[in-house]
Amino acid sequence: PARCSGQTQKRDSVLLGIRPEDIRLVSEGGIPATVEVVENLGSSALLYVSLKQQLFAIQLEHDPLLRRGESVRIDFSDADLYLFDSRTERALCTPFGEGNES
Repeated sequence: PARCSGQTQKRDSVLLGIRPEDIRLVSEGGIPATVEVVENLGSSALLYVSLKQQLFAIQLEHDPLLRRGESVRIDFSDADLYLFDSRTERALCTPFGEGNES
């Protein structure tokens, strides 16, 4: 994200994070992913999807009526991303501003 550009300079790699409630299913556009697990929690559900060998959790307000192996499309806002130093795992940038590098 643009708000984090100063924090990622001079780093070999960073870790990307996002909260499950900030990922949404979309019918068009987005990023293709595969359903791995649907966990019905009564009034809500957790949907676990794989994307390039990484597992992401998506918090939904209802049972998505999806099954393992089905294809879905996910989307999120850059404003909801967290960036972490891949070596120390310290926050570099959060949706609330820059992290603490001390």
